[in-house]
Amino acid sequence: MFGYDEAVGNYLKTINFGQQLKNLGQGKMSFDSYLTSLSHNLLSLIPQEKQQAYFSHMQNQYMMEGALNELKSGQIGANTLQLTSGILQGLKDAKEEKIRNETIAKKLEIITPTISKLAASHKDHKKLKIIDEVESNLNWIENKNPIVLDRPNYPTLQFTSNYTALQNGYLLVSSQNYFSGLDWEKKAVFEPIRIYRNPEKFDFSEDFRMDIYIRIPKSQTRLELEIGKGFKIFVQRANGQLIITTPLEYSVTEKYGNLKEKEHRGLYDGRRVDADRGIFLGAKSGMTITERKNADIDFEQPLKLTITKKEATFSCAFNDLPYAVTRKINYFPDKYYIGIALKAPDKKTFVEIHKLELAHL
Repeated sequence: MFGYDEAVGNYLKTINFGQQLKNLGQGKMSFDSYLTSLSHNLLSLIPQEKQQAYFSHMQNQYMMEGALNELKSGQIGANTLQLTSGILQGLKDAKEEKIRNETIAKKLEIITPTISKLAASHKDHKKLKIIDEVESNLNWIENKNPIVLDRPNYPTLQFTSNYTALQNGYLLVSSQNYFSGLDWEKKAVFEPIRIYRNPEKFDFSEDFRMDIYIRIPKSQTRLELEIGKGFKIFVQRANGQLIITTPLEYSVTEKYGNLKEKEHRGLYDGRRVDADRGIFLGAKSGMTITERKNADIDFEQPLKLTITKKEATFSCAFNDLPYAVTRKINYFPDKYYIGIALKAPDKKTFVEIHKLELAHL
C-alpha cells in the first residue's frame, strides 16, 4: 500500500510492526472490526503531513481504475471524462508554458554575452595574478543558511544550494542541509551558487589559467564547478576512478544566466591514451583516471584542477598530467563568476576548497 512512495517505504522499514501488532491485539473484536482497527493503526504510522498526499494518490488511483473499467465495459462515465479532462488540460498548460519559455529564451539570447562579443570589446587591461589561500570571507562566500524554494512545475522537488563555511584554512562545501528525510514530500536539488567574491574583478572572458585545489572524498556524487556561468566541469570519484566531464554545448533558457547543457548520454567515445596510468580520454565523454594506477597521487589530499582559456577554447587538466578535457564555449553570461554545486543524495557529502590561483595569460 505504500510502494508508490520510496521515502515512506524507507521510513516504514524502521518501524517495529511486530510490536505494533502485538500492542493492537484482536481480543474480543470481530474480524472485520480488527481489520478496520489494523488499517487505521497502519495509516497512523505515516506522518500527518504525508497522509494527505497518500489519500490524494489513492483518489487518483481509484479514478484511473474506474476509467479503465468503464473503457473495458464499452461505456464512458464520470471517471473517464474526469481523467480525460485532466490530461487534456495538463497538455494544454504544458504546451503554453513551453511556447512562453521559448519566446523569452529567444529574447534573452540577443542580450546574453558571448565569448566573441566580449573579446571584441576588450581594451588594454591590467593582467592580474592572484594567489588565494582561502582564509577570508572578504574573498569567499559563506552560505550557512541556504534558501529552500518550491517550484510549481516540480511538485516532488525542493530547490536549494549547498552549505558553505570557512574553517581550518579551506572552504567547506557540504550537503548537510539535505532534507529529504525530514520532508516526506520532496527531495533536494542543489543548484550552483557563487562562492568567490572576486573583489579584484578577475575577468574570466580574458585568456587565463586557473589552478584550484579541491579535496574530493570518494562518493557517487558529482561536483559541479562553473566559470562565467558559461563553462561547467563535473568531477566525480567513484568505483576507483576519477571522472572529469563537461557539457558538449549550451543553450539559453527563459532564465537569464541559467544555460541548459546538452547531455552526454549514448555518446561515450573514450579511448585509452595512457595504459600505465589507466587514463581514458574522449572528445565527447571527457577523461577517466584509474586511481590504483597512479600511486604517486594521494587522492585523499587536495587535488589540482587546471582550467585554461585561450580564445573560445576552455580546457581542464588534472594534477599536471599531460591530458585535458577541452570544449569551445559560446555564451558567457557573467565574466566575474565562480560557482559551485555538490549534487548530493544525502547529508554526508562534502568537498574542501584549499587554494585558488588565477593568472591572465
